[in-house]
Amino acid sequence: MILSIIIPAYNVEKYIKRTISSLSKQCNNECEVIIVDDGSQDNTYYISKNFIKEYKLSNFRLIKKENGGVSSARNAGLKEARGKYVMFLDGDDFVSDDFVTTLFKSIEDYDADIICWAFDVVEEDGKIYRKYFDNYDSKLQIIEGELAFYNIYSKKRMWIWTGSAIYKKSLLDEYKLSFVEGCNNGEDQEFIIKSLINAKRYYL
Repeated sequence: MILSIIIPAYNVEKYIKRTISSLSKQCNNECEVIIVDDGSQDNTYYISKNFIKEYKLSNFRLIKKENGGVSSARNAGLKEARGKYVMFLDGDDFVSDDFVTTLFKSIEDYDADIICWAFDVVEEDGKIYRKYFDNYDSKLQIIEGELAFYNIYSKKRMWIWTGSAIYKKSLLDEYKLSFVEGCNNGEDQEFIIKSLINAKRYYL
């Protein structure tokens, strides 16, 4: 298994089908999707369950747990992940049609501890209102994790958010990296920072 995509989902019944659909068209046997329903009070769980059943998505797994917050949900998915790399999407994100193919090529070519990519911020209807390269550098490629940290937080030449990076599972296991549960703000950046600090090879 090359890639595990973990999706914490809480009360996202309006969006979760689009999220799953964008992945179902391209995830093969080397890519698994783990949806963690974090005690949703709407139909998120049942929409996910029915979609997986209807389209016979054997490499998609659905976990239901009591509400514990997004960090708790991500950590629950992380414990179940079997991929060489893991990534985290939110329940209202969606990806481009060549997303997995592009990632697999980067994994094969560079085998970095962390692989990150440019992303656009879009409205609910998919209309782009902020392009990555309008604000950040396109020239950085293979660097050490600490230098990536410097370029993100000091030089402001690049940026990572939760859904724009994959992490080598062995890196997370070696340094026991996970999300801080109970943290209501900035838990994603805290996870990214400590991952970068321990990464030897970073690819954008």
